[in-house]
Amino acid sequence: MVGLMLNLEEIERKIPVLAGFTAHYRKAAVPVLARFESQRRNAIVFMFLSIVPLCGALVLMAYEQNLPEEVMLISVLTFCGAIGLFFLGVTQLRASRRKAKVALVHLICHYLGFIYREKPDHSFVNCFKELGLVARYEAMYLEDELSGEVSGLRFVIQEAALMDWKTRPVNPVFSHFRRVEDRFHGLIGSIECPTAFSATTVVTYKKNILEKLSEQSLPGQRVFTGGTEFDAAFCVFSTDKGEALELLSPESQRRLLKLNAFFNNGLAFAYHRGHFWFTAHRQSDWMETRGDVDDVSDERYAALLALDVAMIHHLLDVLGVRQKAEIIEV
Repeated sequence: MVGLMLNLEEIERKIPVLAGFTAHYRKAAVPVLARFESQRRNAIVFMFLSIVPLCGALVLMAYEQNLPEEVMLISVLTFCGAIGLFFLGVTQLRASRRKAKVALVHLICHYLGFIYREKPDHSFVNCFKELGLVARYEAMYLEDELSGEVSGLRFVIQEAALMDWKTRPVNPVFSHFRRVEDRFHGLIGSIECPTAFSATTVVTYKKNILEKLSEQSLPGQRVFTGGTEFDAAFCVFSTDKGEALELLSPESQRRLLKLNAFFNNGLAFAYHRGHFWFTAHRQSDWMETRGDVDDVSDERYAALLALDVAMIHHLLDVLGVRQKAEIIEV
């Protein structure tokens, strides 16, 4: 990934709004993250140490027929205790990493003038459902809300996981067995739009139409923009064809296609009630670096999180609000 190749200083040069953040990070965050990294490593050591009595207990239990009952009881208790210690280490590992992430994201957001909430207080997912940007769902999980104002435009972005319960008969005994099916996992957001409009225009990718939505669930009528690449990637519906074509000018189409590539062709959006509403599928969690950088005190860890937080400037570029921030391909 790009974060493994870019450090904070390189990201500063690519995203000017982060200019000076490296020095701020080294002064304010390094001591705190070093403490969390120490806790993370201690948790890993704790987990590995619990494996030793666990293996010993398994060996003794394998020879239970030749052991006195007292020894067998001790081996069982040791096994249970080792399992408990191992999961305690796992809990401490996750907690230290979560605390490091929250502290660092707060630092980045404070530097940029944004507000971060680990657990959103509310949700506007229903609006996305009404617009046809997400399919029907029965369960919802929200985390990592980012809000603020840039160039006079207010925005809110959340990470959402929308799920549906599916009944799947297995046999007469478990005839009502239900499983969870993911309907959506990614980002949902709303940004005030600098361009005035009165109609509702919804743009979704064709795979979404074929698999999860229907044309009847989208407002207005189908609109073809005339842009070959854009019409091949998206389906456009609007209550005002003329306004939709004005909003989706050739220059806007070019920027939207670039942003769609940034989100691995998982972008859907709408112009509605003065806002730009968008959903973006993501295979990985937002503001998470699991598997990329393990050391939370590593500057590359901060670089990955800074990229996710600064993503709002890419979206503003799509709306024509120039932030001089290039889209970094991942």
